[in-house]
Amino acid sequence: MTNKQLKNLKDRLWQGADQLRANSGLKSTEYATPILGLIFLRFAQSKYNQYENVINAEYDKIKGSHAERPIHEIAIEKCGYYLPDEAKFDYLLNLPESENLAEKTKAAMEEIEKYTAELADTLLKDVYYSVNSEDDPFVLAKLFKVFKDIPTDVNLDIFGEIYEYFLGEFALAEGQGGGEFFTPSTVVRYMVEVLAPTDGEIFELKNNFGAPCMNDILITSVGSIGISFFVDKRVFYFKDGNLTWLQSGSKPELALYIFFWLNSDIGKGSLLSSTIGTSQSALTIENLKRIKLIKPMDMVLSKFNDKVMTLIENKRILQQQSQNLARQRDLLLPRLMSGKLKVN
Repeated sequence: MTNKQLKNLKDRLWQGADQLRANSGLKSTEYATPILGLIFLRFAQSKYNQYENVINAEYDKIKGSHAERPIHEIAIEKCGYYLPDEAKFDYLLNLPESENLAEKTKAAMEEIEKYTAELADTLLKDVYYSVNSEDDPFVLAKLFKVFKDIPTDVNLDIFGEIYEYFLGEFALAEGQGGGEFFTPSTVVRYMVEVLAPTDGEIFELKNNFGAPCMNDILITSVGSIGISFFVDKRVFYFKDGNLTWLQSGSKPELALYIFFWLNSDIGKGSLLSSTIGTSQSALTIENLKRIKLIKPMDMVLSKFNDKVMTLIENKRILQQQSQNLARQRDLLLPRLMSGKLKVN
């Protein structure tokens, strides 16, 4: 696949998925996880297809002998995970409309988790119930049709590029809408750590480029300028070239102050006035270094951090509670509407 063909494929997939988002009634952040889950399923089948003949041949060879082993053990040894037929993308794609596709997709994720210890309690399973709407009860089925356009015989790196492209689009949409980055922690974990690269590749990237740590700051530096993200304990999307990485180093007490300054009108104005480019704005490190701000006295800075950290922690707790309530809603509402759950 040429670079031009890959770009056209990525653009076509995004346009198809984004058009269906309007029919679902979901925000970008709510829509992102099921979308990435479908890409994961397509990727999982594509990789499994490359090993399936070898897996089946090994299983048939030792079947009935004293060396017989369950097929899932052989699959994990050869491929890294086992993909039952009912967990395959094509199986879900070709289900009749009478089937509950959200329920079947959840079951597929549960089957994958069942045989792969590294994925236990990692895959999100209830998010697919909220994709369909009253106006269009087949949004999820249409999304499966969109992503079937990803060829299954391409190099697995292609899936990585498609996945990264969608992460970037969702990150941009979330940044423009709410001033925060899209951070699909569980999706990142199972795609990056378990199925995609080898351990050697992961460590090579980390050793060569490092990884943002707590109290570091990331700033969007191309296109939409100055959307800042304060690194805490979350897993986040980071791609060198789109973001500028400010390391807190030996001055972690300054990080929160700088972060809030960057989000102030003065800070945003300073960033925007430091950009280069005409067709697309960009923030360079050289220009960023020229920006000056007043450092408060240590006593003032300490009191500021104490107050702000309390507020941030309270916000985090409320966000977690909100997410838990949303998951319960997504789990219970379809069951109530279908009559599977009765309220006395």
